[in-house]
Amino acid sequence: MANQFKYDAKKLPTHQLQVYEKSNLDGSRSGYVAVYLKNEKTIESFKWTPGNREGTLVTAKMDWSRFSVSEFVGGRLLANGEMNQSVELFVGPGSMEAQIEIRGVEPSTVALAHFPWHSYDFDFASLGMMMTQKKSPTSPFEFMICDIVRTTTGPVFGEVGKVRLEWQKEERKFDQLCQRYRIDGPGLDHKGGEIWFDQKGRLVGYEIQKPDEPGYESGKLRRVEVKTITNQEWEVFKRKKLGSS
Repeated sequence: MANQFKYDAKKLPTHQLQVYEKSNLDGSRSGYVAVYLKNEKTIESFKWTPGNREGTLVTAKMDWSRFSVSEFVGGRLLANGEMNQSVELFVGPGSMEAQIEIRGVEPSTVALAHFPWHSYDFDFASLGMMMTQKKSPTSPFEFMICDIVRTTTGPVFGEVGKVRLEWQKEERKFDQLCQRYRIDGPGLDHKGGEIWFDQKGRLVGYEIQKPDEPGYESGKLRRVEVKTITNQEWEVFKRKKLGSS
């Protein structure tokens, strides 16, 4: 995998706002996700439903030596700007362990045996950044999905399983020219589907049989807007979507 990717900061979509519509495959339970790269390492993902005064905000930092997330903080963002943090993760440089704190659960250390890894619950936002660094669009590769999983004893974070991306063809999807891949494997319970990236490697969308979070029956994401904004404009964007001036 290592020889398929080469880090080049100039290829990153820094300061680009990418807005997606998220739903089940049939279009039900529609909401929105905005992904913004604040700098070379910091990704923010903001989920909201029009009319709600609360949204979900995740801030992640990338370790480009392993093309994986090294820090992760998530929780509920209120219209007044307050953040109710629910999860925090840290993976030290070169470490094979994640320090994880989930609200209501004792802090823990989780072994990570495989890199790179990406989170489906994070709407594959970090995967979309990694794909901008891919040398050739047609070569297949694998990565580990790591996520918080609900168990009878409470939520736990860990490796869910690997998935494989296999290039299928170049096609127009969601009104733009894309590279289409098949994505499937144990990390998606063998309920995968297709995922699309644009010519710059940015995530355009996916259609996956397995849902990424409770309340959904499947997973569909499609990009509806891309524009360049400042970090200050990004903060204003989030406030406005929650009905705050």
